[in-house]
Amino acid sequence: MMHPEDGAALAELTKEALRTGQRDRAAALLNEARARPPRAPDTLYLLANIALVLHDEAAAVELLDAAVRARGDDPAPAAWYRILGETCVGQGKLGAAIHAFRAALAIDSNAPDTWRWLARVLRRVDDLPAAVSACRRAVELSPTDWAAQGDLAVVLMDMRAFEEAAASFDEAIARAGDVPALVVGRARLDAYCGRRSRAIAALEDCAAKNPSHVPALATLALALRDEGRFGEAAGAFRRAIAAAPGEATFWCGLGRTLLEEGQAREALDVAVDFLQRRPGHAGGLALESLARLALGDEDGAHRLLDHDRFVVRRTLPVPAGYPDLATFNEALAAAAATHPTLHRAPLRHATAAGLHSGSLLVDPAPPIEAFQAALRVALDDYFQALPDWPEHPFVSRRPSSWSLDLWCVVMERGGHQIPHIHPEAWLSGVYYPLIPEGVRGGTGPGGWLAFGEPDRDFPSPVKRRIVHVRPEEGLLVLFPSYFFHRTIALDTEGPRISVAFDLVPR
Repeated sequence: MMHPEDGAALAELTKEALRTGQRDRAAALLNEARARPPRAPDTLYLLANIALVLHDEAAAVELLDAAVRARGDDPAPAAWYRILGETCVGQGKLGAAIHAFRAALAIDSNAPDTWRWLARVLRRVDDLPAAVSACRRAVELSPTDWAAQGDLAVVLMDMRAFEEAAASFDEAIARAGDVPALVVGRARLDAYCGRRSRAIAALEDCAAKNPSHVPALATLALALRDEGRFGEAAGAFRRAIAAAPGEATFWCGLGRTLLEEGQAREALDVAVDFLQRRPGHAGGLALESLARLALGDEDGAHRLLDHDRFVVRRTLPVPAGYPDLATFNEALAAAAATHPTLHRAPLRHATAAGLHSGSLLVDPAPPIEAFQAALRVALDDYFQALPDWPEHPFVSRRPSSWSLDLWCVVMERGGHQIPHIHPEAWLSGVYYPLIPEGVRGGTGPGGWLAFGEPDRDFPSPVKRRIVHVRPEEGLLVLFPSYFFHRTIALDTEGPRISVAFDLVPR
């Protein structure tokens, strides 16, 4: 019988089973090795690579992390951290991935591919200032790499640095030719800047040359819709759906296009068809509610848009470690106002005037950690208070497993958010640690939260109900993610600080 400490021998057996095609045996041996892990870093690293070959990324992350820690004060090779980072990305562990890539770069700061990996993960957590710095470093190290130039262009576009983004796209295209991803990115930039005719021409050419490149079809559909060419836009969306039937954005884009074209019944059919594929999806429920309003189905729309029932306002429980809510609010507001990821009106978000942060969950400050703990108590209360309504598409889709996204918004006079939903979340919310006196004591509605107004003037014979919520320090507001909401422009001096969040089903 093998000695429990003989991890190297067990790893070799696992490797041999994999080499001879015995994948089931290799997986069983790998699980045995994880149950009594060896102590040698090289052995742990070998097992991690076997786990990757077996497509067991969770085991690979566990073993790679153990291999790194087993080296103690002796840093692991940069490649170990790099592989750990890539594997963490596959697992959705973006904070851990950032740490791993930065550890790799601390050992080898001249690795352009690692800088590119880091930049892409930083963009995913909306840390745009750090992402653009990482992109610039990748381009500096590999100036002929068109993909690095393209990545830089995308982040610059997110930051609304449109002229510099255009120059980066053009340089990448000059090096690589008409690579579809670059052509689509450049066309998307042209559309944002009002050059929709140019964008549409480029996208039509790209889609004709690359009929299987779905982003070209989807971006073309959006540009046609913005031009009011609804029939052509619907056709492009249908082609995108045929190529990628699981993509929610295409279904919702098609339905909204049909609504604007005046085809409410067809839009409702699209919503129903999509919700059969993705029950409870926030984008689909938002589309269904808009279609029912357009059809004059007031009862059906109210069943979905029951603000009185589903919008909950409550005071946050005092987080542990703070004597009272006022002391906590002061600490949370300070952490939010100084967060290093804050950027003015990032293109991919609803904050049209004001500062919007990236994820607050990457290296969270103590007030953020305390807020998370208190928020989970409030979320448990919300779950318990949900009505017994198993046929309702929101209530019935309460997730058993979920993750939390968390960010903050800092507004001064004129700050506002456009109407929006959170299409991939189930429940959303906002907390207010700092509100200006002009909002606390004024008659409103400047700086207030408003529900019920969609992002476009969709036809509706039914008068939409607009629900206003006055922000108050210490107030927590919870609501279904498919409810359209916005912030009315702040008409007094700020700052107005909010911490927003999504509960996303796993």
